[in-house]
Amino acid sequence: MCVAITWLYDKLMRAERFRWHHSFFTLRLSGQFIICLMVAHMRIQNGAWPEPFLLIGLLLFSVFFWRAPVTSDAARPVHLYLTAQTLIVGLTFVQDFLLTYLFIILAGQAVALLRLRTGLIWSGAFVLVTLYGNFYLHTEAPVALLVRAIIVSVGFIYSGVLSVRIAQTERDKISIQRLLAEITEAHAQLQDYIAQSRHMIVIEERNRLAQELHENLGHGLAASIMQLEAASRLLQHDPQQAGVMVDSTRAELTTGLNALRDTLDALFVCKMRIR
Repeated sequence: MCVAITWLYDKLMRAERFRWHHSFFTLRLSGQFIICLMVAHMRIQNGAWPEPFLLIGLLLFSVFFWRAPVTSDAARPVHLYLTAQTLIVGLTFVQDFLLTYLFIILAGQAVALLRLRTGLIWSGAFVLVTLYGNFYLHTEAPVALLVRAIIVSVGFIYSGVLSVRIAQTERDKISIQRLLAEITEAHAQLQDYIAQSRHMIVIEERNRLAQELHENLGHGLAASIMQLEAASRLLQHDPQQAGVMVDSTRAELTTGLNALRDTLDALFVCKMRIR
């Protein structure tokens, strides 16, 4: 039996998707409180502390309890955990009926960690074992057996309802955290896309300005040079016409200079946006 428990514990420790101390902390703390309450109850009822065998069983149960898997994504580790704990509790339950507390804890964990139908099957098995111990193994009791059975059944129901609510709250918290992480990642990707789009727009605008500068100003300067050459030829034969051409060229060069300044200003703005 000890070899089987050790094997199950080793499988449990190697199982994937294990989470340790932080998740389902409220459920763990509540279960540990019940264990301490059970020990106090045994001390008061029996007038002495539990025997070493029972204390070792409770210690193993507590160690497994705090290292229980807390996700239903992979049910196999949970079943291994419940099997190992059932073996521990079964060995100690034969000694004292008060160890029913442990079955109540396991029933709550089964409902919280597994799908509802599977958890109820485990809980039903624990209830049957407990009722068998109530009516056949531990018939000596300060209260009637039927009353004790009713009290134990109510304890199982309360543990199941409480565990479902705690587990649902934890799962909702995990889902919200996962959704928040996805939203944060999507926001970062959107910011990168906006930055890249802005960069591309700026580059396209800069290319458009460069092309416009080449087409308009370049052609204007070429036309002005041709007019100046023509005016130089007419200077001796027709000075008046040459003067008119020079004035026209001056006006075109002034317009081109203003356009050049505007283009340079626009290019400077594009450069600042890229930075």
